[in-house]
Amino acid sequence: MMELLNQIGPIHIIIGAICAAVVFYRPYLGLLVMVFMIPLEASVAFSSGFTAIKAVGIITFISFGFHILARKERVMLDFRVLLPLIVFLIWAAVRFEGNYSTLVKLFQLVLFFAVTISLCSNNSRRIYLIIWAYIIGCLAGICLSALNYLGDSYIGARASLEGQDANTFAAIIGIGMLLVILIIRPNFKKYKVLIPYGIGILFIYGLVIGASRTAVVAMSMALFVYLLLNRNRLKNLANILIIFLLLSTVLIVGLQKGLIRQWTLNRIESTTSYEETTLSGRFWIWSVGCKMINDNFIIGVGLDNFNATFNKYTGEGWGPHNTYISIFAETGVVGFLILMWFIGGLTYVVIRTDSENKVSVLCILTFVAIVSLTLTNQYSKFFWVSIALAYSLLNYTQLDLKAWRGCGALAVDNAKF
Repeated sequence: MMELLNQIGPIHIIIGAICAAVVFYRPYLGLLVMVFMIPLEASVAFSSGFTAIKAVGIITFISFGFHILARKERVMLDFRVLLPLIVFLIWAAVRFEGNYSTLVKLFQLVLFFAVTISLCSNNSRRIYLIIWAYIIGCLAGICLSALNYLGDSYIGARASLEGQDANTFAAIIGIGMLLVILIIRPNFKKYKVLIPYGIGILFIYGLVIGASRTAVVAMSMALFVYLLLNRNRLKNLANILIIFLLLSTVLIVGLQKGLIRQWTLNRIESTTSYEETTLSGRFWIWSVGCKMINDNFIIGVGLDNFNATFNKYTGEGWGPHNTYISIFAETGVVGFLILMWFIGGLTYVVIRTDSENKVSVLCILTFVAIVSLTLTNQYSKFFWVSIALAYSLLNYTQLDLKAWRGCGALAVDNAKF
């Protein structure tokens, strides 16, 4: 502990104490900082197990608890969505056989999910600023990762922050890009629409140099859902064509100026090739995961015990690289059915709503569902905040979210922090 304090320094401690007091007074501000730091978490770590976002999170959660006791805030979450999460945490604790830090992390992420929804569900100004905080964090992450990408002499380099998985970073960027396309862009009219399209160019560049095939497929499917389900298909088709035009521009200029490597494009193009090393390797990992499921069908091998069990089967240590297989193998059919309960409850809420943002929410959830096929997302903050933002957006219309009329003041007169 003393070593950590010495590493942080007294000035940072004083600044942190002042910020803590502000967050304690307004827990929403803490959530704003947390969401901003999600794309940058790998760059704001005090140690291997303690990051700035966790420090802010502790203060935010405690503050939110006190505000609930004081009746200044309320838990705003549909019981059909919250109950399966509570049941899953209980079952995960019962089937826990690994490091306690994993169980604590899972509990913190579910709490993060609940707090995000509670602080955003009754205030359009809050959710709009939360979305902008995430987007700005992504833009900062893209700039930093691009510097790493361009400065790395290794031909197979992929854009990500130091210590961060490139596929996870690409998924984070993908969510930010969808928020720009679906939520931010409709709030800009006439020539001001160039602002979100300009931001979109940076997101496209970040997604390309991330070279994540799953993120590219997930983005394509999300845009297909956007085109298929919206009533004004001609207008939406025009918007998608503009996106592809921007993509073509980024690729052509990027290759000409040396901002994108040919290897990066070759990797993305190999998405459908089973012979490609990574894809065939993933199928091998999943096949071993299916054997685990078959041998431990009812109760699983235990939470956080996939890697150790994988080593027993193959003599090698690999993670599941799949959220669904991970949950099924570790918590058994019981845990997997609870997951389906959560997905079913969330889907029911989305389908039954008459919200103007219904299609946008379905696009975001489609992206999350697809990237979860190759990532262990239940332990990722972007996974939970993406679902939380999607859920919260159901409470608002685009008129509520027109916070920048003419790049001016927020339009919602009765919005309060």
